[in-house]
Amino acid sequence: MSHPYIEFRNLHAGSLSRDLARHLYTRQLPGTVLVVSDKPVIMVSVIRKQWLKVLSAVQRELSSTLKLARIQELSLAASRVEKLRMTMRPIHEAPDNDLYIRTPDEAIVLPPRCHTVYVTCSVDEAYLNTLTEKMPSSALLVRY
Repeated sequence: MSHPYIEFRNLHAGSLSRDLARHLYTRQLPGTVLVVSDKPVIMVSVIRKQWLKVLSAVQRELSSTLKLARIQELSLAASRVEKLRMTMRPIHEAPDNDLYIRTPDEAIVLPPRCHTVYVTCSVDEAYLNTLTEKMPSSALLVRY
């Protein structure tokens, strides 16, 4: 059985939420996303704030673009960014969301079609192995 891809990201000068939101912008199409955080209440608010900044940047680029193909591409991207639904609620209570923010204890159950997991807190290797075993082989685990 093959394991998902694992990416290690280091923050040099930026914030975790900004880096995560920008990375998430590129990963929102493959399926649902799980963010493992020891402070999910704080994490959901800072990700939401950074997500609105991503939307603003996409809309700003859209308004200044003249090429029709790029306008269509950015319109679709802006629509996807606007429609992203994030929650801290359990997966069985909110099965149709796109982004779940859970504590390590709550994140043992992966959302359906989960192709991206961000681990933003310290966890042991056994926990990471448990997560990767449940993920599809084409998935991505991002560890901060």
